[in-house]
Order: sequence, then C-alpha cells, then structure tokens
Amino acid sequence: MIILNSRMPSFTIWFFLTIEFLASTFLFILVAILKVFKFLLPEPPRDLTESVVLVVGAASSLGESLASEFARNGCSVVCLDKDVNLIEETASRLKNQCLTIEEVAPSHREDDSSPCRSTISAYRCNFSDKDAIRRTAQKVKDDIGRIDILVICIDNINEDAFDTTGKILMSHFWTVLAFFPMMLGRKQTHIIGVTPVASNNDIYQSSKMAIMSFMECMCQELRNHSSNLTFLAFSPVAECR
Repeated sequence: MIILNSRMPSFTIWFFLTIEFLASTFLFILVAILKVFKFLLPEPPRDLTESVVLVVGAASSLGESLASEFARNGCSVVCLDKDVNLIEETASRLKNQCLTIEEVAPSHREDDSSPCRSTISAYRCNFSDKDAIRRTAQKVKDDIGRIDILVICIDNINEDAFDTTGKILMSHFWTVLAFFPMMLGRKQTHIIGVTPVASNNDIYQSSKMAIMSFMECMCQELRNHSSNLTFLAFSPVAECR
C-alpha cells in the first residue's frame, strides 16, 4: 500500500508564499525609503547650456559676477548698462574668460563637457528712460531673437530714499515690460530681480521691499498663464573681510 503525505505540498506552498511575502515587503520598504531620500535631497541644478541670459546692470561688480557665472555654465550672455565704456570693458573681460576656459578645457577635462561656447553681447541702455529700454529691447530682439533668463541688477543709490526707490522699481517694471514678450513661449523662463546689497540703510531696505513686492505681484498675476514662468527676488548680502 502507498501512503501519500499530503502535508508536504502544503508546507512547500506556504514556505514559498512566505518567502515571496517577505521579499515583497522588503522591496516595498526599500522603495519607500528611497522615495523619502529623494524627497529630502535637493533637486539637481538645471542645465543652462545654450540658454540666453540678459543681465541688466552688468557693468557693476555683482552684475559682472553673475554674467561671468552664467557664461561659465555655457549660457550666451547679453550685457546691458548705461555706461557704454564700462559695458564694453565688461564684455571684453567676459570674452577673455571664455577664451581661457576654452584653452584649459581640452587638457584638464576628460568628459567633455563643453568648453565655453558662450557668446557675449553688450548694449548701452539708460534704465531711467522707458523709451530707451524699449528701443534696446527691440534691438536685442532683432539681433539675438530670444531671452530665456532676465536678471535685473540695477543699483542706483543717492541721498533721496523716495527718488532711489522709485527709480529702481520703475527700472525693473519697464525692463520686465519691454523684454517679457520675447520670453513668452519658451520652455523655461526666469525673471530675477536683484535687490541692492543688504544693509541697514533705509534707502536699501525700501528698494529691497519694492522689488520683492513687484516680483510677488508679477508671480500672482501670471501664475495661471504658464507653469514655466519663474519670478525670483534675490537679495545679496555683503560680508566684511
């Protein structure tokens, strides 16, 4: 007589089901942990290569530093300032920096990335004259064709707080109004208002608040127009050395 042990198949099935359940639970927990880490970690910086950046006030030390950083990251930079000699000197220095990067890149970079492929352009513009800003915007549109990132770095400080705040705010307003149409339709558009360097001086503080409020209002008004528009107010801080 042959006796069949019915417990063996049942035990084997339960054993494999238990192993499968434990493995699935482990994978679920692992995926959940990875999602938490991904949420906590900052997003990688966006590749700005081949973006066109317009820096208003590029002849200032801060404006030139920003323009240099954009050029270093493969952006084409359009420099604007009211002093034609200063802006041409700034553009010349930026071009020399790009040439230096091109010379260093082949021997010190293995993977590629790109020697500096930036183009540097310079235009004179009187920021206190809205008609001059419009004419400059039209010339930039004819020459360049598009703008992806607009950085407004205007520092026009004098003794009168109301006069200074008004001029800086209206310069931001007219500049955004003039260049914004050529930025519509781009995949990503960023408008950055750089406030005067942080200080306890009332003139600086009033200008800072005016620019921040302007950027916030623009964001509120245009947030339903496109999700690709970004408005940012940036407030640099000067540190004593």
